Amino acid sequence: MITNRSHDLLTRARPSGLWGRLAQFPLVRILIVVLFLVPEAMFHNLTIVHIVEKMPHPWFTVLLDVVSILDVALVVFLYSRYTRWIEKRPAVEFGLRGAGREFGAGALISVLLVGMAWGAIVIGGSYRVLGVAHPWILLHAAIRFGTGAFLQVMIFRVILFRLTDELIGTYAALALAAMIFGLAHAINGNLTASGLAGLIVGDVLLVAAFALTRRVWFVWGMHAAWNFCQDGVLGMPNSGVTELPSWLEVEVEGPWWLTGGEFGIEASVTATALSILVGVGILQRARARGQVLRPVWKRVVELPDPLVE
Repeated sequence: MITNRSHDLLTRARPSGLWGRLAQFPLVRILIVVLFLVPEAMFHNLTIVHIVEKMPHPWFTVLLDVVSILDVALVVFLYSRYTRWIEKRPAVEFGLRGAGREFGAGALISVLLVGMAWGAIVIGGSYRVLGVAHPWILLHAAIRFGTGAFLQVMIFRVILFRLTDELIGTYAALALAAMIFGLAHAINGNLTASGLAGLIVGDVLLVAAFALTRRVWFVWGMHAAWNFCQDGVLGMPNSGVTELPSWLEVEVEGPWWLTGGEFGIEASVTATALSILVGVGILQRARARGQVLRPVWKRVVELPDPLVE
């Protein structure tokens, strides 16, 4: 697996003025990168309201998928401009060498985790298939869950975790990002204590995956495949959301500790335990590879000269 060094993602800008130094403070850069991404949010909202929502079926679904893909492309472009202009470095997070293998490895891990949690539900007699949709729904689901996962990877791992990691160190930043990720999903509905715990543990797994490679592909594959398998294929709630496209129409009835209840299998004891085991393993591997940063006040880093356009 190809990895960037943790130091490769630190800013290389060395401003001399007060305002320039202030702009390089990690928490300020979170605000700056959000401003860079405002055009993507405007593009999405305007196209959805003025074009997509006025289209009849099936053009509505087709255009929604196209807009979702364009959202990802625009985020990549704008974020790359941010790293070049503000942090004076290339966006190595998007390096293409080995991207397919990393994405596939992450997806395989999630397929196995979801498969084991789902298998426990089936063995417990709590899962029943009521119907099957047309196979085309799988393509639509793959696009929706794939693009949605990418945007969450960018917000919670590449931006929030990476920039707080630069300031307060990997372990504290991991805990902070996981808590914010869990609380951000509280608006989805059907949130329980076990659901919140499952989200936090699941995000620890995903942040650890990003910390290991310092690239988007491995963690993106994990996040996208989990959501796609859980909801897009198996028809179970995804973090409390039930209206997204699913291939199977199912009925899930059983104790919350087995099924996760109306929130989804990430709230089940099986999925939470598996996520803890795999997350700790990935984090230990990241530490062994020197990918864990200490807080800024405890480290001295020598970086190459700033990039020049």
